[in-house]
Amino acid sequence: AENEPYVSANLFGDPLHRDQGNLRENFDPLELSLYPVKEAGPGLAVPLRSGEEAIGVLVVARSGVGEAPPRLFGGSDLQLAETIAEIAGNAIHRTQLFEKTRQYADQLATVSAVGRTLAETMNLIEIYDHLGTAVMQLLPDVATILISLFDAEASLIHCVYCLHENMVLDSSSFKPLPLAPPGEGTQSEAIHTRKPVIVNDLPAVERGEGDGEDRPIASALYVPMIAKGRVLGVIQVQSYTNYCFSQADADLLVLVGNTAAIAIENASLFQETQAANTFLEHAYDTTLEGWARALELRDQETEGHSQRVALLTLRLAAAAGITDAGQLAHVRRGALLHDIGKMGIPDNVLLKPGPLDEQDWKIMRRHPVYAFDLLSRIAYLQPALDIPYCHHEKWDGSGYPRGLQGEEIPLAARVFTLVDVWDALLSNRPYRPARGVAEVIEYIRSQAGRHFDPHLVELFLRLVEEDPQFLRITQHGEAPEN
Repeated sequence: AENEPYVSANLFGDPLHRDQGNLRENFDPLELSLYPVKEAGPGLAVPLRSGEEAIGVLVVARSGVGEAPPRLFGGSDLQLAETIAEIAGNAIHRTQLFEKTRQYADQLATVSAVGRTLAETMNLIEIYDHLGTAVMQLLPDVATILISLFDAEASLIHCVYCLHENMVLDSSSFKPLPLAPPGEGTQSEAIHTRKPVIVNDLPAVERGEGDGEDRPIASALYVPMIAKGRVLGVIQVQSYTNYCFSQADADLLVLVGNTAAIAIENASLFQETQAANTFLEHAYDTTLEGWARALELRDQETEGHSQRVALLTLRLAAAAGITDAGQLAHVRRGALLHDIGKMGIPDNVLLKPGPLDEQDWKIMRRHPVYAFDLLSRIAYLQPALDIPYCHHEKWDGSGYPRGLQGEEIPLAARVFTLVDVWDALLSNRPYRPARGVAEVIEYIRSQAGRHFDPHLVELFLRLVEEDPQFLRITQHGEAPEN
């Protein structure tokens, strides 16, 4: 207790070396079997020091066995013991420092690795999983990890992740907690103070969710997650071991928590942006459908023509190898707006009851160019230009407006041309009745290599024969069931 050497004539029986009973009670049976003595002998105890700090004690004792009384320890013995203790103390201290340094380096490596992983993750659930795994690696004797987000507007703390004994639990079973006033509630205190909170000797009522048979949680560490000066939530770590967490553990978890806070904020912003983009896309597409319907009304087109050809075009495009969801979305928009350029055609030409003369056709053939001029200025619709601009081109080069030939014509436009003619010929028009399916099939087959891409004609006729949805869409304008 005095941090000084001590010499005793009867070490095991010395009252300074025991609180009660004999010092022999502090040794296990194996140790005592090596020294089968009934009476204790002299001994000395020397503190193991590192600098001015005592880190242990070196005890030396002589056995009392034998006829002659054991020699007491003298000054030279004490000096030798102190020298040995100093060497041993420094060696132990260096070993401890090395071990702490190695452990801290490993911990920093884990923090760095989880930081890189979190920075690359935009999925909140994955962020919580990575965070839980990192905490388990970094801190000792962890029983439970809870990640909660703080809603500052509602003053509510929502648990979003729970890992208990290496098992992820359903966090929705935890009810939101109102933010408690300062000084009340450890989790709320971490939010108010923006500093870690270490709690020991936890009462049973703070064990958390359980069935009554769980081991009681004895200590916990609460660390706020802070990003851009704002508390996003709290990481709560629980242990069955009392006094499990140190300030060093808290400092380490602060690094992880703040890194996680940035990742959570970025992922939340990313998901909000995705949701906003989805909403805008839906709004845009609804507007395009409205434009298509207005064009049908003005052009006296068969009702639902644009919707039908859009659905059929998507089906044939997928069969032709256009499988990317983004590309298919542009194909659909192009199909809906295929005749948008007719907005620039005068009514006396567009609505002319009789056949068009050469001058009328010269004007009518401008509508793909008008479509290009209109849509090319809208960045959102530029990828959908192929169909409105090129759907009147023909495989043999006799189409308009540019006289493209063969594969010079974009694939989406070649696909749409087939579908557009198919739907047009099967529909009633003011100037002619609808044709039968067999007649239309024969016409399309006859135009392979002339009007249409011959390979696409084969695909198209196979779909008509094998895909019952094709005729269903043509006849009823219904979307495919799958």
